[in-house]
Amino acid sequence: MSDSIYVLSSDVLMRSLVRYEPGYSLIRGSKLIIPEEVLSKIEEDALSGDRFSVGALGEIIWLQDLGREGYIEEVRVEEHRGKGIDALQELAKKFSAKVLTGDRITTLSLLARGVDVQYIGPRMDGLRIYDYFDEETMSVHLKEGAPPMAKKGRPGNFRLVKLSDKKLEEFEVRTIAYEILERAKTGIDAFIEVMYDDAYIIQLGDLRVLAAFPPFSDGIEITAVRPLVKVTLDDYNLSDKLKRRLSERA
Repeated sequence: MSDSIYVLSSDVLMRSLVRYEPGYSLIRGSKLIIPEEVLSKIEEDALSGDRFSVGALGEIIWLQDLGREGYIEEVRVEEHRGKGIDALQELAKKFSAKVLTGDRITTLSLLARGVDVQYIGPRMDGLRIYDYFDEETMSVHLKEGAPPMAKKGRPGNFRLVKLSDKKLEEFEVRTIAYEILERAKTGIDAFIEVMYDDAYIIQLGDLRVLAAFPPFSDGIEITAVRPLVKVTLDDYNLSDKLKRRLSERA
């Protein structure tokens, strides 16, 4: 087994997991393998206008640049017979490689199959969404390109507060949403209550969370509500367009 050869799962590229730590240090001097199925799906979705897939293509080009600069040994696309988890297992065995992923279910599935796998997704403790809450906070609304907002007080007597003058970047909101979704997959205190194509309603401890992604929403949005009273869509501080889409799909 060589730890210097990694097979990349699709989420590593879709979520830019090797651009930042711990992934960036991990791939130094390594050979990276992208399953052909992963590249084909990314290309297909990018042509359909999915901006995360367009970003994933940018990640592959960036990795190729790292290869030319000598930071990694190489990155290449490899064909395989299997699909999904089977493809990752097949390529890991063929090249005596370790699978690199940020998905907990993929990690558990590969471990159950005896495949060497490295998880580089978010930790399950200390979720960043909690940093926006204090004892007064009823709800928090995060949207890329806008400052973080919170509703503070109590039902019938609350105020809307700007938590920072700094506008949230796309990567910041995406990372927070990713943390929440990963917790919901395997955490004992969280679960996905409702799932649409690009929107999720999640129970996270005592928080009810809505996470919406393009094209369902105009940008990545997260609204987390501490339900002191019965919660309706109006409590999520959503745009009229987003509320209408949720109501239509309910």
